[in-house]
Amino acid sequence: MRITFIGTGGAIPDANRAPSALLVEDGDAKMLVDCGSGTLHRLLDYGVTHRDLTYILITHFHVDHSLDIPALFQAMAVDRPREKPITLIGPLGFYEFLKNLLKSLGLLKYLHGEKVQLLEIGPDATAEVINDTDNMKRVIELGSHVLSKPPFMITAANVKHNPESTAYRIVDSTGKTLAVSGDSGPCDGLVEISKKADLFVLECSLPDDYEMEMHMTPSTAAETVERANPKKVALTHFYPVWYERDLEADIAEAFGKRDVIIAEDGMSMEI
Repeated sequence: MRITFIGTGGAIPDANRAPSALLVEDGDAKMLVDCGSGTLHRLLDYGVTHRDLTYILITHFHVDHSLDIPALFQAMAVDRPREKPITLIGPLGFYEFLKNLLKSLGLLKYLHGEKVQLLEIGPDATAEVINDTDNMKRVIELGSHVLSKPPFMITAANVKHNPESTAYRIVDSTGKTLAVSGDSGPCDGLVEISKKADLFVLECSLPDDYEMEMHMTPSTAAETVERANPKKVALTHFYPVWYERDLEADIAEAFGKRDVIIAEDGMSMEI
């Protein structure tokens, strides 16, 4: 699988780092993990249009991770009908979040319902299909926190940020494993979802003197990685305060001899 960092910034505008978005590709399947503002336009720099997307996977509902979803529906409203379906996947509550958001923007009536599927993934999921009067499809998959959407197998874990915040473990068709933290402070869920992953994409929002429960710093990120022991680590979701610090030095000090990738917008790699 190939991953491309579309956005490696946070909620504060940054000329060098867009809001969160990660493109994951396996064959013809193209998955976005998070979809912050401007993501659909930035995808064009990598030869990917909104029509090419197969899946969008959302870690939580903060706007720097979800704001371009309405832009997707606006594009579908005025573009030619989609040729292939798109599946949007998020934590429990995703359906209500998206339904209310699209209603407020007057976009519900433009949905091409037969080409859009919504899935919720979480520990309390049950089997349920609802076709409501808003022409939205709600599908909660059988099982719990594991979802099979070929060629991907997705496992979810609750993490420490917003109540719905979820980290994901994504296994591709060859068995390679990607773990994505979304936003989170230190917690057992992050460790479990990233254990021995081929690549762990982990947020590192702030320097150590900004330590808080809902975000990572170099020291807390290093502690999580030490417990999870992934093969590779890529840090992301940097806030502009890092321009006042020596990012590379702080990360090197926290992680010691472990090689750490400092993600940049446009960086791409094979797992």
